[in-house]
Amino acid sequence: MDLIQKLNAQVEKANKQYELLKFENDSLKLRLEELKDKNDELLKNGQDMLLKIDSTLALKSKGNY
Repeated sequence: MDLIQKLNAQVEKANKQYELLKFENDSLKLRLEELKDKNDELLKNGQDMLLKIDSTLALKSKGNY
């Protein structure tokens, strides 16, 4: 009986660890999605800025001729 109680305790401990790791994994997945969204936003802003710079340079070069 003592062996069964030890095994049950180990199984319970393993289940608790699994649940904690699962929660941490889910939290990290959410954070990763947030970071991906932020990265996409920054890339879009960078592209928009480059387009504005390009159009400004094009207008400036037309004005110099």
